[in-house]
Amino acid sequence: MKNYDTYQVEDFFQDIYFRKWVLEKLPPDDPFWSDWQESHPQHRATLEEAKALILAFQCEEMPADPEEVSTAITAILSEVRSGKPVAFYQTSWFRLCASIVLVLGVFFWVSNKLVTKQEGTLTEIVLTPAKKGNPSKERTNRSTQPQKLVLRDGSTVRLDTGSTLRISDEFGEDKREVFLTGGAEFDVVKNPRKPFLVHTGELVTKVLGTRFRIKAYGGAADVQVAVKTGKVTVFKSKKTPNNTLSEEIILTPNQQAVYRKSDHTLIKTIVQDPIQIQKPVKFRNFEYSEAPIPQVLTDLEEVYGVRIFFDEQLMEECNLTAKLTNESLFVKLTMICETIQASYEVIDGQIVISGGRCN
Repeated sequence: MKNYDTYQVEDFFQDIYFRKWVLEKLPPDDPFWSDWQESHPQHRATLEEAKALILAFQCEEMPADPEEVSTAITAILSEVRSGKPVAFYQTSWFRLCASIVLVLGVFFWVSNKLVTKQEGTLTEIVLTPAKKGNPSKERTNRSTQPQKLVLRDGSTVRLDTGSTLRISDEFGEDKREVFLTGGAEFDVVKNPRKPFLVHTGELVTKVLGTRFRIKAYGGAADVQVAVKTGKVTVFKSKKTPNNTLSEEIILTPNQQAVYRKSDHTLIKTIVQDPIQIQKPVKFRNFEYSEAPIPQVLTDLEEVYGVRIFFDEQLMEECNLTAKLTNESLFVKLTMICETIQASYEVIDGQIVISGGRCN
C-alpha cells in the first residue's frame, strides 16, 4: 500500500490510480479517494492543485464534422483558383498545428518544472552501512532542500538542510541504530524483533515502526521529538548527567517530547499544530446545534487522539451551537472555553479544562 500521506503535488499528478479518480474513470463503487480526502483534510490544498494540473492536461478528442471539412476545403480551393494567395497563418491546418505545439510546449514546461521540483526538494539516496572495521556511513545534506534517504531495511528519512545522519556498522543485525545531528522526519518500517534507535546527543528515541520528526540542532536550547503515527519511547542516554530510569516517556500521535539541554529536563507536551488522525464520526466537520459540551470534547479527543480531562458533571447542562471546521485544535478549545467560561492548559501531553458554567 502506497504511503499517500507523504505525497506532494507531483506525486499525485503521476499516480495512475489518483488520475483515474480525478478523470472519473474508476468504478462507481470505489470510494477510496473520496474517503481518503475526507480523512486527510491537511492535504486538501495539495489534492486540489494536483487535480487542477490533471484536468488542465486532459485533452479530449474533438470529432470533425464532415460538412464543415468539405466547406473549408471548397473555400481554400476557391481562393487558390481565383489567384488570391492564402496566408499560411490563416489556414485551418496552421491553427491546428499551432494549438498542438502550444499544448505540447506547456506540457513539457510543466513536466520539466515538476521534475526539477522533485529533484530539488527530495533527492532519493540509498544509504547502507559501511563494512565492519570501516567508519560508519554518514550523510550530510548540503543542498538547499530536504533529501530523502532510504535505509537498507526500507525505512526512509527526510533529512533537513544542514543536517547529518550516520548509521551504525551493525545496522539491521540485532537493532537498527542511527545518529542524527539536525532535523529529520522518519518513516520506520515495523520490525518488533529489531527496534529502531535514533541517538541525538543526550536523548534516545526508540520505535518499532512509526512516523515521527526530530529536531536536534547543535546550537538549539532543546531537542524535540514529535509523533505523527504509532508510538515512540524517548529516554535519556547513559551519558546524560543524573540519568534515571524513571525519565522515560511514551509518546502517541500529536504528542511531543522536549528535552532541555540546560537542566537535562525531559517534558511531554502536545505538538504546536495537532493534526486529525481520524475523521469525525457522529458530527461530521464539527458542525453542532445545541450539542452537549461533553460530547463535543469527546469528539475532539477521538479525532485528534489527545486526552482531554474535564468535569463532566459540571458541564452536563452546557450546549454548543457552532461550526468548528477549519480551526486548529487549540482554536477550537479556546472558542469552547469562552462559551462556557472555562480555561484549558496542556499538562504532560494532555489537555485539562478547568472551571466552566452555563447560565
